Amino acid sequence: MNAFLHGFKVPVKLYWESSYEKILETQRSLTDLHIQNWLLYGFPRWTWWFLLFWTIFPLFIWWKYLDRRRFLEISFFGVMISISSGILDSVGVQLLLWTYPYGLVPALPNFFPIDYVAIPVIFMLVYQKYQKWKGFIIASTFVASVLSLVLDPIIVYLNIYQPLSWQYYYSIPTFVFMVCFCKWVTIIVTGQDSRYKGVASGEKAA
Repeated sequence: MNAFLHGFKVPVKLYWESSYEKILETQRSLTDLHIQNWLLYGFPRWTWWFLLFWTIFPLFIWWKYLDRRRFLEISFFGVMISISSGILDSVGVQLLLWTYPYGLVPALPNFFPIDYVAIPVIFMLVYQKYQKWKGFIIASTFVASVLSLVLDPIIVYLNIYQPLSWQYYYSIPTFVFMVCFCKWVTIIVTGQDSRYKGVASGEKAA
């Protein structure tokens, strides 16, 4: 039995190309620098409290104004937004299109409060109010414009977000495409359940 279990143990030495060993060493150094930067310039300075506020406050707003009859539908849309915005931000950071100097905790992505809380809550409220595509696209374009042209410059000034090879107005079509895609997926998934159809048909679309 011991010999059998021994076969499932992680080997003491893992084998890979020497170039990947260099990547791991660099990653360890970057992790150490990231933690040091967070301790020196992040926690518990005002930027940390600002990020904490935008992690908690949007959830309060969402719970207060959420249409609980459509809880699962709207929540599914919000999860789709979280996943999509998280992926897009990860790609942007990896490609050095933009960066986030500070975060809540080193173990989480620095864009966690924005991508996984604030943006999903904002667009969930849009999705809840505008059920028809025309109203949804118009409202989403307006919200995307405000986020990109008003709020982005503010958080850049606060040194929470810094574009490197990116312009503010690039984010507008990116936001609109993302939320439309998420709405389309949500309609397909939740449209299979008669409960959602009953709720949608019993309400007046905006």
